[in-house]
Amino acid sequence: MKQAQHVDPKKQTIARTFSYITYSLLIGAMLYLISNNLIATTQRPDLIGTAALLGFGLAYFGISYLITRRYIRKPFIFERYPYINGLLILLPAFGLIRAKGDIFLDALAEGVFFVVLTIGVTLGAYYGSKKGVKMKKEEQEHAAIAKRRNTSSDKTV
Repeated sequence: MKQAQHVDPKKQTIARTFSYITYSLLIGAMLYLISNNLIATTQRPDLIGTAALLGFGLAYFGISYLITRRYIRKPFIFERYPYINGLLILLPAFGLIRAKGDIFLDALAEGVFFVVLTIGVTLGAYYGSKKGVKMKKEEQEHAAIAKRRNTSSDKTV
């Protein structure tokens, strides 16, 4: 029989964080590639342009929120990683927009777009962290209740 191997929590946390880094970069690149034809819509000076800009902010908010919430629920985490993760989600979009160079007509429109995306991922990381902590506490409470039930049912047998 094999004995249970104890995994070093620090190594497990580093491995998990590395996988979240690659996942965030991949999701950020996919989000950009799916939506890059719509970026020009954000430059319209009417309600449609504003709605498109807010839509991009909400999309990046949602991605950051989901990834952060999932990361925070795990044991042995890096406390400030969700904010770094948000920047990693933005990195492909920033890099590909700058590399292409012909998406925005002026620097102000590009700056506004980047600010909206940055605000979106920062708020997603903030609220995702709060929700992840709350979910983690609830899971721990449910596990403690289940453990108490199992120990009390073992005593009655």
